[in-house]
Amino acid sequence: MSTIPTVEQFTRPFMVKPATSSLARNEALAQNMKYLTDNDHVLIMSKAKPITFGKNEPLIREGQPSPAFYMIRSGSVRVQRGSTALATLRAGNVCGEMTLLEASPASASVIADDVVVVDAVDVENMREIFLAFPHLGSRFYRSIALTLSSRLRDTSCRLTDLEKKAKNSTDPNMSMGLRQ
Repeated sequence: MSTIPTVEQFTRPFMVKPATSSLARNEALAQNMKYLTDNDHVLIMSKAKPITFGKNEPLIREGQPSPAFYMIRSGSVRVQRGSTALATLRAGNVCGEMTLLEASPASASVIADDVVVVDAVDVENMREIFLAFPHLGSRFYRSIALTLSSRLRDTSCRLTDLEKKAKNSTDPNMSMGLRQ
């Protein structure tokens, strides 16, 4: 089975048809990258390599640029800054996208909670795809904006909940079950 997509002529000048490969579709792309087309999926997955990470093995290290854009196929990872856990990502999620947005070191580590299988696309390969197919890049970044917005909203809710819990634990009336 070939992992290279085949190009056939259709009503449009060229349309990429998925090759028969288990890599041709990744649910992380389908769930998190809502604006990508089927052709976009095939192009991205044609550059993907499956990688398995063992328990507690880092995919991304805080303070270092991410080497790849990761699409999680199975398992879960924790996002942590220092020793503080920030989030858990599971199959169907993506990570490493921040390096594509800004060429700076990772602000947090991403560490496998158990055995994790990802499809990884090297950052330079992603940038080459975007240069060759600017409309794909536009759809990709639009999709990433939605993903990041959703994550920010979730983080804001968690932060608000933590602030409420902290306030209630220091309020003597609340700790005794009394309300004003």
